[in-house]
Amino acid sequence: MEAKGDKIPEEEKAEEGEGFGLLGEVHYEDIGNGKLRCLETGHELPSKNAQSYGNSKGCRLALIDRALADKKPPLNLFEQSPIAKGKLICKLTGDIINKTEQHIWKHLSGKKFQKRLEECSSGDSGAQDVTVRTKRMSIAVGPSSFAPRKKKSRLKHESTEIEGQPEK
Repeated sequence: MEAKGDKIPEEEKAEEGEGFGLLGEVHYEDIGNGKLRCLETGHELPSKNAQSYGNSKGCRLALIDRALADKKPPLNLFEQSPIAKGKLICKLTGDIINKTEQHIWKHLSGKKFQKRLEECSSGDSGAQDVTVRTKRMSIAVGPSSFAPRKKKSRLKHESTEIEGQPEK
């Protein structure tokens, strides 16, 4: 049991994160001279750095890229965003999410994804048509919060209020 003031090492913090290890552990091959080669990504590294490399951002992103290319579940439901290399597009919902295990995990366990998954698994062909349309719209239009809005003219609005009031 830890005391209140004890600090948790960084390596343990990374492993505790939600969705960490979603794609599994990294596997290595011994290539001699105290070096290892990552079987998933092909990176070569000293054997003493194997643990820290497996938890690094570069390794985790390379694992996600590899799983996308091989269409391994659960990443068979996503595709690479043509706009940004750090984003993924969900084929089911059309949402754009960050390419991290935590964000993928949160999206997979979210209400919107689960609802669409149930709709598609029940054999509703209309739901699949809707997801294709939403995906197209999200790519073509972008988020609606960035759409230009017309501002009302305050001067015109204030002048009509003044004219409608009786003079004192």
